[in-house]
Amino acid sequence: MLNKKWRLFLVGLIIAGAFMSLYLGWERHRMEQANRQVDIVLDWAQVKQLADRENLSEEELLKELHGNFSGVLFKEATLNDLIANGTVLVKTGTEMLWDMQGARGQGQLPVQNAEAGEIHQDWLYLIFSREEDMVRVASHLTHKFDGEDPRVVRYYLQTSQGTVPILGTSLTMKNLYNLGFGFDQEELNLVRSLGLNTIPQIRFWLDVSEKDLQVVFGQFQDMPVSAVFFNDNNLPGVGLPIPRQSEALSNLADRIKELGVPAGMVEFFPQKGLTTLANFMDKDLVRMHSIPENEMASMSQNRALDRYTLAVTDRNIRVILVRFFPEMGLKDTSLYLSELRTSLEDEGFQLGKPEAFGSLPFSRIYLFIIGLGVSAGGVLLLDLLKFRKLGLVLGIIGFSGFTALLGLGEIGMARKAMALMSVIIFPVLSVTVFLNHKPAGVGKAIWLLIKMTVVSLVGALLMVGLLADKSYMYTLDQFMGVKLAHLVPILSILIVFWFLKDYSRKSWKKVINFLNYPVTVKYVVLLGALAVILLIYIMRTGNESAAVSAWELALRARLDDLLAVRPRTKEFLIGHPLMLLLLFLGYRDKYLPILAIGIIGQVSLVNTFAHIHTPLVISLVRTFNGLWLGIILGLLLIGLVKIGKRVWDRIQLIVDKEA
Repeated sequence: MLNKKWRLFLVGLIIAGAFMSLYLGWERHRMEQANRQVDIVLDWAQVKQLADRENLSEEELLKELHGNFSGVLFKEATLNDLIANGTVLVKTGTEMLWDMQGARGQGQLPVQNAEAGEIHQDWLYLIFSREEDMVRVASHLTHKFDGEDPRVVRYYLQTSQGTVPILGTSLTMKNLYNLGFGFDQEELNLVRSLGLNTIPQIRFWLDVSEKDLQVVFGQFQDMPVSAVFFNDNNLPGVGLPIPRQSEALSNLADRIKELGVPAGMVEFFPQKGLTTLANFMDKDLVRMHSIPENEMASMSQNRALDRYTLAVTDRNIRVILVRFFPEMGLKDTSLYLSELRTSLEDEGFQLGKPEAFGSLPFSRIYLFIIGLGVSAGGVLLLDLLKFRKLGLVLGIIGFSGFTALLGLGEIGMARKAMALMSVIIFPVLSVTVFLNHKPAGVGKAIWLLIKMTVVSLVGALLMVGLLADKSYMYTLDQFMGVKLAHLVPILSILIVFWFLKDYSRKSWKKVINFLNYPVTVKYVVLLGALAVILLIYIMRTGNESAAVSAWELALRARLDDLLAVRPRTKEFLIGHPLMLLLLFLGYRDKYLPILAIGIIGQVSLVNTFAHIHTPLVISLVRTFNGLWLGIILGLLLIGLVKIGKRVWDRIQLIVDKEA
């Protein structure tokens, strides 16, 4: 009776943690459903290229495409960009000296149309077609290199064709190579006049100051900016001494806040300093997805549309940078954009300014209750395995460490450590409880698999509650220990069923016999095959998994078309069918390899919810689809096993008769 009450108490703690997680999960779901605006933006450089091919002005082109996109992304221009579009011509001091001596017989240029300035052989001279471009470039050079005290001189050369603005600088080409020189104001004004959003992508510079930021952001004070993105691996100011870097990023955050827009994060492109900036902005952030230009040449239009749509629906992306297909004309491009807009609208989204997600409820008490539920799950698992005292000691130690981290303010570490324990404990607990040595009928086996999945999902729910924070939704922070979360449950369940939960009650004798067992070639081959399967499984987990084969990509695409949300391959095709078969047959030691692969389904479905950037409803539908499909395939597998057994029995009977 005491034993039953103790276990009911542990179950009660788990239920309390689950209800707290359910509340936080529901709040997250509401927040995800409320954020339905997506900014479909075009790359200004590609707009210019397409307009040139179609013999249209940029304004005419944008008007033709209007209604199927909502904004334009402008990359901050570099010197190479200015040279390429004919804005500036760069000459060395030596070249300028030869030109001036040949034309005027002197080595001087008029400075500000007043005094004459000597031409320096070791300087660079930038010759502009428009004065406003020179003024903008001079301003960026003066401010962004303020710490190096560069010399920047403006010249105005009178020629028969009019005044030529020239900028002389002591900076080298190396200094100027990747430096950003702001944005063309006429181009910005054109986009504004058409009622479109503007997204600037700002380049890196090191010595960030308040004056620099005024120059960079001054162009956008009256512009319809929807978000501010960054172009390089490092955000402006990263690389300065830590106190100055922090101040630079804080000032940068203040400037973005003044515009009243979120900062931008480019998916799959980590940028140093972005997490710090996001924290200064209270995680006011949006994420952008784009397809690299080098992939567009070999990508089909349908594949691109699916990829953009899935980015929005499955990963909470709210800015889509649409790349044009090479050589695609205006008419086809317009249809392509229209199909993308329609695809997103069919999913319940609409064009508009992207917005950051709202706030999620937070309290250390919430985390305390959820952590108590996870700890109770671990204690219950060991109690079921007849290790009550050990479980109680480990549970107290683990929960005390978790509580200490919360008390010390190490919230992130506490969240991630307990979340990892949750996804390890509950798949093992579910299989330990419901997998029996007694064979089950088909109906009972299905019911046991469903109950097993529900218990595993409790672990997923607890993890969702622990990681209910925008940092994880934006992938600024991520679930810790992905490989461990996939490997440890498999190893644990093998230990549990081969050693701890031994129906023969001869565990130690089994170990001794195993160590003394003669190794034959067939066992070496079997172990090698299992090792390869395990290696592939581990390589296929995490954010940087191994490449996916062409047939699997085709299967995924087909499942997406049929089911809207495709299930995990390792769940419906491998884990669930084998686990259903094992429940039907009843566990025996000879089935240990089947168990090692069958538990993959439970481990995978729990880890599905570790992708916090994926909407909760998507993860739930994915799990449901994986379960019912896995049950169907499992029934087919059971049928094949029955048929195979009958055929084998007949063969044995024939052999016995002939003998």
